[in-house]
Amino acid sequence: LKNRMLRVEDALCATRSAIRMGVVPGGGAALVSLSRWLTEHAKTIEDDEIRTGYKIIAKSLLTPLRQIANNAGISGDYVIQRVKDIQDEKGTDYGWDANTDTLLNLRDQGIIDPTRSIISAIENAASVARAFLTIKGVVRDRVRVKAGL
Repeated sequence: LKNRMLRVEDALCATRSAIRMGVVPGGGAALVSLSRWLTEHAKTIEDDEIRTGYKIIAKSLLTPLRQIANNAGISGDYVIQRVKDIQDEKGTDYGWDANTDTLLNLRDQGIIDPTRSIISAIENAASVARAFLTIKGVVRDRVRVKAGL
């Protein structure tokens, strides 16, 4: 019962967020589109360090779709290239549906993410990256290190 209540609460928060800020195509498609924009924009930046930062972020934005594909038993890099190709051809609302292994208009199919959720995820990831770069060190669990994880 408690699990159901948490799911309902989560759905309500996502719906409120979507109403406030809108939605983007889900399944990592919006992140692929943003990654491509950052990669193109990075070419116009003269400062090497800033350009490298753009490229790192652009590459990291592909990770969610890569992981979704890998979880479905399909090469993540292959799926990313397919999504890039379909977005070139038909627009940024297109992406990959892991359930059916098809490329389609995700917005029309209801595969969407609240814009605020995507923004928060990117901001939180940047915050963690900034902390790693500032601290210049990481604390890891010894058991995982010994296991090679």
